Amino acid sequence: GRMCYNLIQQIEAKSASIQTERVWNNPLPEIQVTYRNVTEVYFRAVPFDFAEYARPSGWGLDSKTIDALLATEPVLEWSVELPPTADYKQRTEALPAPQGLEKGFYFLIASHDPSFKSGDNQVTIAPIWVSDLALVVRNLAQTGGVDGFVLDARTGEPIAGAKVTRWTYSYTHARSWDAPDDQTQTDQDGKFHFDAAAGYLW
Repeated sequence: GRMCYNLIQQIEAKSASIQTERVWNNPLPEIQVTYRNVTEVYFRAVPFDFAEYARPSGWGLDSKTIDALLATEPVLEWSVELPPTADYKQRTEALPAPQGLEKGFYFLIASHDPSFKSGDNQVTIAPIWVSDLALVVRNLAQTGGVDGFVLDARTGEPIAGAKVTRWTYSYTHARSWDAPDDQTQTDQDGKFHFDAAAGYLW
């Protein structure tokens, strides 16, 4: 009896999660929604300070930050109906990313409950940049430096005078952290270069 009940609960359990590209530019990417036993998914786009996200070790979100995100007024929210999973099997749908987000850093939040509350619900959060730029980076193994190009993501043309910030990863026996380390500008060919620095670079 109890084993059968648990099995039924597992089969009928609702779930929905998302995956998408980290940087959104034209043409906009898709949002891959993997789901089961739900017929609609709800989205929110919430702006966030990238530095606050990047500084802590692990690039994770603790429960306090997640609660704050869910309490923040989104700049964009929408929902999409999904084909039912009558066979109870997991299914993936590719949805178009929405138009209208201004350039910047956001958390894309998805839920199969319009309230976005915990409980019988699954909330998925993905960090995204909305940008018209593309960054090509090369690590120089022999010298420890980094160079690369900043390009127009649509045309591939180089962007001159773009500011590029280098971040470093540092750690001690007690903690680890990421922080801005240096800044430079691209030349007329869109190229930038950083000499080697202490810590792990990215």
